[in-house]
Amino acid sequence: MVDISRQFMQDIREPINEALKKVGEDHGIVIELGHGRYGGTSGSFKLELSTVGEDGIVITKEAEAFSQLADMYLLDPNWLGKSFSFDGDTFTIVGWKTRARKRPVLCDKASGGRSVWTATSVKNLMENEHGKYVSEGTSLVMDS
Repeated sequence: MVDISRQFMQDIREPINEALKKVGEDHGIVIELGHGRYGGTSGSFKLELSTVGEDGIVITKEAEAFSQLADMYLLDPNWLGKSFSFDGDTFTIVGWKTRARKRPVLCDKASGGRSVWTATSVKNLMENEHGKYVSEGTSLVMDS
């Protein structure tokens, strides 16, 4: 009998993601495994399904939130999917964590992993690399 342990769940994650990638491509979406639970004789993973925009950016709930909320924090909604450099690494903006008060901007690191940033930090770094953004919407900068 197989023991469904943490190690077992880690071992099968990649083969399952590869199989889901093919299914997603066949249907024009991205399918990824989310968090998993395990315990002795059973385990489960959460499935995350996302559409892909015309520009090739995966539209997750976090990406959608960034597009909707960015202007309120004086960020350009078009920065979604764009990158900036910091401390020798490159970060790509991938979304907005709606439940995060202080560091809501989600970025993928080119070296691997994900990080969170304040809106002000992202604004300053993006404007240094891509030019000043002037918001046409409300200016409600709430982070410090």
